[in-house]
Amino acid sequence: MARYNDQPSHPIKQVLFFLMIGALVAGGYYRQNNLKREAEAERKRLYVERLEIMGTYAEVRFWEEDKTKSEDAAKVVWQEFNEVNRVFNNYVSDSELTKLNNSAFEKPFACSSMMWELLMHAKDAYSYTDGVFDITAGPIIKTWDFYGMKRKTLPTPDELEKAQEKVGFDKLLLDKSNKTVQFKVEGMYLDFGGIAKGYALDKALIRVHELGLKKGVLDLGGNMLFLEVVPTGRSFYKPSIQDPRSNWSDIKTIGYVPLKGMSIASSGNYNRYMEIDGNFYSHIINPKTAMPVQNSLQSTVVHESAMIADILSTASFILGVDKYLDWRKEFGDVHILLIQQDVNGEIQVYKKPKLENLFHQIKPVEKWDTNGKK
Repeated sequence: MARYNDQPSHPIKQVLFFLMIGALVAGGYYRQNNLKREAEAERKRLYVERLEIMGTYAEVRFWEEDKTKSEDAAKVVWQEFNEVNRVFNNYVSDSELTKLNNSAFEKPFACSSMMWELLMHAKDAYSYTDGVFDITAGPIIKTWDFYGMKRKTLPTPDELEKAQEKVGFDKLLLDKSNKTVQFKVEGMYLDFGGIAKGYALDKALIRVHELGLKKGVLDLGGNMLFLEVVPTGRSFYKPSIQDPRSNWSDIKTIGYVPLKGMSIASSGNYNRYMEIDGNFYSHIINPKTAMPVQNSLQSTVVHESAMIADILSTASFILGVDKYLDWRKEFGDVHILLIQQDVNGEIQVYKKPKLENLFHQIKPVEKWDTNGKK
């Protein structure tokens, strides 16, 4: 039985107790000040460089004692981004992709090693997304004019049917031994928009690691890759998640995701869309229906590979989260945040996996800013 002891403790014990408390307080104060000094030194080491490329912006952040290491890392990142852009840019006449699209119906096109590598990744993605991630969807995108964003009327069913006849990865003739590709149907058009940025980030990370850097952030148009070590004073990197009802002119956020050693990619309807007859149409198209996806507002995917995150953010935007378990088996640690809106305007939020997902810092819908775009 517990008893209350009201006898005074020994004076030496009291002295020792207070000395111990004083030491703990002093130690804590010292550690706190030391952390502050280290965090301040870390802020001074921060190196930031920005670039416009691949039709968007790019930014790198490194924290190195030696500034030249950060500068060298930025150089290799830009080299990789520029090389990927040189091959896959479909807005310039001299890129490899433009040359492929212009000639692959008449004769087999000999691919560079980079083109062939990403073609194979795209072929795999076509398979594990049930064909909704399809780099051959260019004719449908052209029909909707999501390249020019000037269309004022809806495409006719006949226009969309003709475009779909030119779409499908199974309409590509691939010769693995010679690394050539040929179109079975005239007018086919490849677009690597949903995979190239993630691919570029993964390639850049390899180069950064070769230089010995382990602390930093690579950002390519909102697709972000976080190195495995965080700056002093932080536990994680904390990329914010945009409220999908807001846009670039008035960005609102709904929380953040704690990350390190991972990549994050989002697909959303908030930046590239067209308004036709009072209705909004997202640039993300389901190639099986040739129609823009209407019920999804945003899909965010976290994975070790920036390319996988890029692909699955598009695929989950179109398909939802029904294939999540298949993707988990295929790729391991995949996290998905899907935000949809039903016909009554109600917001639905899906987090995968249900338990131990990385989205616990996302606010409940009722706490989102009510001034967000509807």
